[in-house]
Amino acid sequence: MPIPALLDLSEDVAAGIPIGLARAWAAGDRSEERARELLAPYRVTGTLVRSDTPGLAEITEQVPLTEALTLVSRPKEVLHALGKLAGGKAVGRWVADNAVMFFEQDVSADRILCAMLEVHRRHGAGMARVGLAIGCGEFYSLKGGLYGGDADAICLTGEEHTAPGETVVSTDFAKRLRSASAFGLSTREDLPGWLRVDGGPGWPQAPLDDRDYPAPYDDGLRQRLRELQEGRDAEEVLAEIEVSYLQERTVLIIEGERAVRDRSAAGLLERLHGYVAIHRLVRFLVADGGVPYKVAGRFGIIAYPTAKEALAASRSVVPALGRRGVKVRMGLARGEVLVFSMEHGQSEFAGEAIALAARLAEASPENGLVVERALAEDLGVDGEATVVHASGVSLDAVRA
Repeated sequence: MPIPALLDLSEDVAAGIPIGLARAWAAGDRSEERARELLAPYRVTGTLVRSDTPGLAEITEQVPLTEALTLVSRPKEVLHALGKLAGGKAVGRWVADNAVMFFEQDVSADRILCAMLEVHRRHGAGMARVGLAIGCGEFYSLKGGLYGGDADAICLTGEEHTAPGETVVSTDFAKRLRSASAFGLSTREDLPGWLRVDGGPGWPQAPLDDRDYPAPYDDGLRQRLRELQEGRDAEEVLAEIEVSYLQERTVLIIEGERAVRDRSAAGLLERLHGYVAIHRLVRFLVADGGVPYKVAGRFGIIAYPTAKEALAASRSVVPALGRRGVKVRMGLARGEVLVFSMEHGQSEFAGEAIALAARLAEASPENGLVVERALAEDLGVDGEATVVHASGVSLDAVRA
């Protein structure tokens, strides 16, 4: 069962969004001054570390599911253990190859950097190599997620501008190093405001005690992955995973407005207000239906039992959100999905259909829907034929 990634969404560093905050913003003056007043109780300063696995799509296309899961999971275990030991805490749920840790302002920059360099040095067989971006700034901590322009910039750098085994730091973070001369720093000409870390002390004696990062699956799968690392038969593990979690589903992904250049407090609250509307709509669409779903940041994901249900739901999205001035993009795909039941009634997902629906949503026009070609033909959906390019693969689709 090929999986381009475990989830393969470029997800915000986000968990839930305080509905009370969104309501307060909608009810009054939407000025920059008022936005800063509303966000002031949530403001935190410190350091954010974002990891990525460059080349993950190519890796996962070449190995079985169980191996792909462990390749991605093991470096995240190391990052979590070392990050916690250095004084950090995990942010959000670590979907696919994404991992984020936050360190309070009083945690030494030298300590953070030594711990992160040690992540690379603990690389071993059966582990994917990660790239790391480290930056400091001002963030807004909202229900387990971090928001703001600085968070966007650091996460974008980690996701799109790091190589396997590479660590980059912002110039602001580099200025906080007490012993900068102990680290080899060089300029990234292609990345203004960032430096490459070419060497420096690690943390060779640090134990890996707390490896339980916030995974996008349940404890049952976590235990099976641990058993796999300890030498349990891979075919047996894969069979158990498929029996326990694999379902045939039609996936609808609703993606809200992407992060924009507007880094103001008012711009952030406008986006969060839109995200809350998406979250509430998703919960309405699945109410009392027992349909697996997830809402996080700007994304809503619903895994319907039938394609007709998914298409019918998609038709109600734009009219419902349009009345609130919220713009979205949608993708619809069908296939096998791993569904993990999580707390608060939500689910986590993995599988090719999730990745495909995400890519189709990215290619959608504003307030549009893109459907994979075979599914569109089965549903009798007319529209403009298009080709979506994702991870080196061309996907036939229809703009419905």
